Amino acid sequence: MTVSVWQEQAEPAAEVNHDVAIIGGGLVGSYAAGLLTAAGRDVAIIEARFPAAGASGRNAGFVHLGMRHLYSEAIEMFGHTLARDVWNLTADNVNRMRRFAKEFCVEHEEKGATFVSTDGAESAEMRKSVKLAQGDGFQVEFLNRDPFERGFKVAMFHPSDFAIQPAQFTNALVSSSGATLYQNDEMADIT
Repeated sequence: MTVSVWQEQAEPAAEVNHDVAIIGGGLVGSYAAGLLTAAGRDVAIIEARFPAAGASGRNAGFVHLGMRHLYSEAIEMFGHTLARDVWNLTADNVNRMRRFAKEFCVEHEEKGATFVSTDGAESAEMRKSVKLAQGDGFQVEFLNRDPFERGFKVAMFHPSDFAIQPAQFTNALVSSSGATLYQNDEMADIT
């Protein structure tokens, strides 16, 4: 990284000490900071700009059950037990995120999520996925129609999915973490 002559001549920053330094004030860093402070550690969050300035504040805020693969595809790839375990983790995460949203008074929409298919093979795989997921106790529904009337074949609905205001949520995590926040403090070197 290059610096200007003015930055080179600036007084060095005061030395600070913490048990743990987390680089980045996004969702992952702020949540980790809260866990570490709860465990009794003195934590610093070092953020180049401000919390949620990066991807954590620019995403759509979707909180979904499952993975990017349909449940049937996940079973094929990882085996039934592992796929079910991962989906159970994501179901727990949906519930945890909902509790956080309510606890922190973060804007969120409880509308579920609809996934659509565009062709016959994808529709068959979606139908298979819903049947397998329901058999394992997951809340999913199969819609044998296009709920949007835009030319899709079928749809799958996850009623527990929702969307959260991600920047607001990240800032709430930082504020509640108990960590010391150093913002507008780009990290150039770790010694």
